[in-house]
Amino acid sequence: VQPSAFEGFSSIKSIVFPQDITKIGEKACFGCSSLTEISIGAEIAEIGNLAFANCPKLDDVWCYAIRYPATATDAFKDSYIDYVILHVPAKGLKQYMNQVPWSGFMDVVPIEESDPTSINISVTPLEEENPESPYYDLKGRRVDVPTQRGIYIRNGKKVFVK
Repeated sequence: VQPSAFEGFSSIKSIVFPQDITKIGEKACFGCSSLTEISIGAEIAEIGNLAFANCPKLDDVWCYAIRYPATATDAFKDSYIDYVILHVPAKGLKQYMNQVPWSGFMDVVPIEESDPTSINISVTPLEEENPESPYYDLKGRRVDVPTQRGIYIRNGKKVFVK
């Protein structure tokens, strides 16, 4: 990915760097103020200076490379990674936990090989829920009545609305 490829794009919420990308250039996503999730393919070998800096809404980073990429120490500067969850292959977990800047993430959790998305969802049909309980979207906002398809939380359980 070219340097400054998405710099300042304030409407990007999620970005996926495909498996065939080997380098993310300097300031590639610098200042993407709405960016909440990054997915980095398994072939990535290098992440440049300030590549994901000033992305204050970042929640999750998924890095599928077993060996951590050579990453500039300021790649996530001012993106509050001490509040961000880093998802990495289980085989590389210890390496990431001991390498700056990866070690600065709030939590480093394994992506299990048996589940490529690492998302385990058990859903309860909407009609089986207690009708008096409120719904919450996945950002924790209360929803009186879900009007869109998706996953909501009700009584501490995930509920799928078709």
